[in-house]
Amino acid sequence: MIKKVTMSAAFVMSAAAILIIGVMLVLFPSVLVKFGDSYYFSDGTVNVTVYFYTSVIPVAAADLFLIKLLFNVKRGLVFTHSSIFCLRAIALCCLLEALNSAVASLFYVRSLLIPAVTIAFCAFFMCVVMVVVSYVIAVGAEIKNENDLTV
Repeated sequence: MIKKVTMSAAFVMSAAAILIIGVMLVLFPSVLVKFGDSYYFSDGTVNVTVYFYTSVIPVAAADLFLIKLLFNVKRGLVFTHSSIFCLRAIALCCLLEALNSAVASLFYVRSLLIPAVTIAFCAFFMCVVMVVVSYVIAVGAEIKNENDLTV
């Protein structure tokens, strides 16, 4: 009973944190446009806004797959093909975010050069971590399937 309550509380807090971060990412570009003539973003807020809005797309997709993965974990379906698919989709979203940040830092966001490069490296690292974890879960799923077939 305590484990079930703790798992439900952890799930609710995780889903709430994911949704709050998603809303903050969607609202941040509008705040950026409002204060666009500040010193830090003085070389073109339109480019920075385009960068942030293109960043929201893979982040929102990764949030959805992460929520689906949390549902799978809550139901006890960790070593399934659905969880493997979610992990690989999150890895793809991280890769897209890394590419988006790299392109943004190279071409059109000079005022965000250091943060964009940092985001690119962090997103690529998360992509590699998610791929490794998905392969570990895939091996675990194979072992689970073999154990289910033995009598």
